[in-house]
Amino acid sequence: MKGKIFVFVLAVLFGAAFVSPAMAQDTIGIGLCAPMSGGAASWGKKAESGTIFAIERINAAGGVKAKGETKARMLKLMEVADDKNDPREGAAIAQRFVDNAQILAMVGPVTSTVALAGAPILNKAGLVQIAIGATAPAYSQAGPYSFRVVPTDSFQGRFIGKWATSQKKWNKYATIYVNDDYGRGLNDVFKTAMKELGLPEGAIVASEAYQPNDTDFTVQLSKIKGLKAEALFIAGHYKEGALIARQAQELGLNAQILGTDGIGHPEYIKVAGKAAEGT
Repeated sequence: MKGKIFVFVLAVLFGAAFVSPAMAQDTIGIGLCAPMSGGAASWGKKAESGTIFAIERINAAGGVKAKGETKARMLKLMEVADDKNDPREGAAIAQRFVDNAQILAMVGPVTSTVALAGAPILNKAGLVQIAIGATAPAYSQAGPYSFRVVPTDSFQGRFIGKWATSQKKWNKYATIYVNDDYGRGLNDVFKTAMKELGLPEGAIVASEAYQPNDTDFTVQLSKIKGLKAEALFIAGHYKEGALIARQAQELGLNAQILGTDGIGHPEYIKVAGKAAEGT
């Protein structure tokens, strides 16, 4: 479904949005910004495959026509840039794409923090940004040229909270989140939703942060275990999420793990092993 939505969004944006003199080109150049190395590289490689697939489908269907134009134009992937899931890299790539007259739109980034870093540069220049996985609520206000193809954390955080409370199985909750735009935003949405859904004051016994690329979570998990949390909400990405699940099991923290889109990846199951069961 996400692939179909992505193809549709590309077609709509490239078919209707570009009416500038740059359309004199025979092709519409696209730059992909995604993490091609580091802990989020698997997402980046999927983003590259999906972008190539979408471009091929649109071109096979005859390309796109700009508003007021009669000649169809083909899409062309001009550059695949590795943002390393680093906002500084993302901002630099955004500026490079802006400076490249052949690139008329950016696909990506994958993560909220990198997308938010590049958004001001792209919006100032009027370059369209189609973020793949920027779910942070703040991205909704990034500017008129910033789009996303996934629901915001305002939706998924509340949905998970609603599901958890409907189970009526857990009285004590804890959260652990990556200290970036994605993790902080999702953590806040989840906690607010739980309160609005009637969770008693003090039922969230701990809310622990960790830094991007951390691999040892025993301090946070030991605290959560000591507070006897029965359910653990992870607002992070698949790599650290898997390590959190595994280390929680090793510590004897038998809390129900509640996950988000960030850990919805085959690598989470592969790395976490048996600790992933029941997530």
